[in-house]
Amino acid sequence: MTEHGLNELFEAVGALRAGQDAMRREMAEQDGRATRHRERVDGKLEILVSRTDKVEDVIEGHTKTLRVIQPTIDEVRMWKQRGIGALAIVGIGASAIAYIVGRLWDAWFSGLWT
Repeated sequence: MTEHGLNELFEAVGALRAGQDAMRREMAEQDGRATRHRERVDGKLEILVSRTDKVEDVIEGHTKTLRVIQPTIDEVRMWKQRGIGALAIVGIGASAIAYIVGRLWDAWFSGLWT
């Protein structure tokens, strides 16, 4: 091989090494960026898990409170239903009494004026 051919070969090998070094640097930079991104994602995930745990604790507390309060709610609902029924019966009775009183007054007043 001639001197000129060896120079070209060395230049080509040098260019390949330079390209390889550039690729290694780029990969190292990308790995660093990926590591920083994973760290941010891990931090956000830890915050999300912490907040989710807090929400679960609050919901569990509300559920326990609701279990304690539910019998009272059911009892008040039952009273309300009974009260509405009683009001309906009283209303029917009151209208019957008003009808009877009205008829009696009508009969009494019509007897006075005739």
